[in-house]
Amino acid sequence: MKKSLDWWDLGTSEILVLSTQFLNFLMHTITQNYKSLNYFRRKLGMGTEIYHIIKFKKQGISVAFLKKILKELNLDFTIVNKNIVGIGRYKSLKDTAFPIEISPYWGELLAHSFFDGYADNFIMRYSNYDENNRKEFVLLVKKIFSDKLSINTPENYERDIDLPAIIPRLLSKFFGVKVFYSDRCKLSKKFFDFVREDERIGYYFLKGAFMDEGTITGGQIFIVRSIKNKKLAKDMKKLCQLLKLNAKVKLSNKKLHAYSVALYNNSWEDFYDILRAITWHHNYKIAKINKMLILSKIPRNRDIYGRFTKTEIGRIINAWG
Repeated sequence: MKKSLDWWDLGTSEILVLSTQFLNFLMHTITQNYKSLNYFRRKLGMGTEIYHIIKFKKQGISVAFLKKILKELNLDFTIVNKNIVGIGRYKSLKDTAFPIEISPYWGELLAHSFFDGYADNFIMRYSNYDENNRKEFVLLVKKIFSDKLSINTPENYERDIDLPAIIPRLLSKFFGVKVFYSDRCKLSKKFFDFVREDERIGYYFLKGAFMDEGTITGGQIFIVRSIKNKKLAKDMKKLCQLLKLNAKVKLSNKKLHAYSVALYNNSWEDFYDILRAITWHHNYKIAKINKMLILSKIPRNRDIYGRFTKTEIGRIINAWG
């Protein structure tokens, strides 16, 4: 299964900003093989925008136009791979080397786009107001894109974090996801195929889901709590099964038709070990799982009056710190 994206896999209307050196090469090749740039663009049925693109270098070029030009000049598409200085008219993603390889981190980014994110053709917005979760999100983005992506990182953690529209478009291309709206989104067959090849993609997805919508209450661990998307809840149970975690879907609010995905206690420790290994900042939910695990292993002996012994009280207090 292909785990990378080439520039020609992007949408036909996606704008690429090419290096001056490569645009000069195109201009030289066109004038060498055709009478003029004007003759070339008429042969291709292109408008006068080709002058702005190639001759004056004033704007980027759409994927559709670039493919058309390269086919006419009999040039291999890969010749462009190292000559893309930006994606989007304003180069929101800079100096991206193609093909773009999918890493496990993309699984977490997909989860954030579903839960505490908003994504469409114009923007991706992350709105989790826990400071450590926001730091985790920013670090996630930097691990994927380094410093090549335009991202606002407000000092005030109560503000939203915005990513450019290229991000949901890349997520759509990678995972075959068409809808990000939390009440209607779902995990695609393509996503599950990726997880079967690399379980880490699934682990990072669960991490993002738990950070955004997870909770620990009533002596249970919920990966997501009270979401109104039953199909997504079932998808997440299926994902847990693939990752050898025992989970169930529960109707948590009959009136609102809200569902939760809860872990059986025989999977708590495995889930904790996974999260601890892939989380970079302190997370109070993960710390709470650890305390639950410690307490669950303490034998709570009582005296004949039903009270904990002094030794037992001390052990419980020490476990909770």
